[in-house]
Amino acid sequence: MWCFPARCLANVFLEFAERDGSPIIAQRLHRLLYIAHGLSLAKGQGRLVSEQFVAWPEGPILIDLFDHLLDHGSNFLPLNSRVKQFDPDLGTYAASPLPNNQGLMDFLRDVHELCRPYPTPKLNGLTLEANGANAITSVLMSQSPTGHRLIDDKIIESEFVPYSFASIISATSIPSTMH
Repeated sequence: MWCFPARCLANVFLEFAERDGSPIIAQRLHRLLYIAHGLSLAKGQGRLVSEQFVAWPEGPILIDLFDHLLDHGSNFLPLNSRVKQFDPDLGTYAASPLPNNQGLMDFLRDVHELCRPYPTPKLNGLTLEANGANAITSVLMSQSPTGHRLIDDKIIESEFVPYSFASIISATSIPSTMH
């Protein structure tokens, strides 16, 4: 089973946005990661994002990524921006590397293309339906030491399967090398 840090996967979506010339806001980045993670789980491919999603009133988020992008608020991220992490070899912050897996890159491109026609509020609505009130009150949720409400992958998987665009998603290829 493959698990990738959210910062690396976020940079893939940022690169796609730059190639398309389509600015992206932090909230959309969280939604794309959530949808990709949910698809991976729903299709039996296991975890895609190594960090756990947290239930938030506006939809699921990844705390580390949220904290990193907090300064941008609801503004568009610069097209050439990348999420950074500390590189101990360089002694400074550098862009998180892109995953070196062509099958994964193709899958993430499919998710990007699938979601591109939908404005961010629509993606918010889809992820809130899947992880809104039901997830917040679910017994499968646990509380982290910091008080955040962690969303168990069982919830994401069970709530993700019945999405309205499931028929389109079923044609989306998830690389078998991911498990």
